[in-house]
Amino acid sequence: MEKVFLTSFNVSKWTNYIFDRLISLFIFVFFFLVVVVPNSFRFITIPLFFFWALYPYLVCDYLIED
Repeated sequence: MEKVFLTSFNVSKWTNYIFDRLISLFIFVFFFLVVVVPNSFRFITIPLFFFWALYPYLVCDYLIED
């Protein structure tokens, strides 16, 4: 099965799920880790942000089949 990207399928259910997940996690990660967490923990922000931002792309192969 080929790698499925966000722009290569037109299933509205999964598209809405991914966008909702991406937006909600972006808001959570940005405000909680960048604003709330002290500067001493700032080094944790970057890897967690990229993990949550790329999470839908990482699981697309398991959620969507041809």
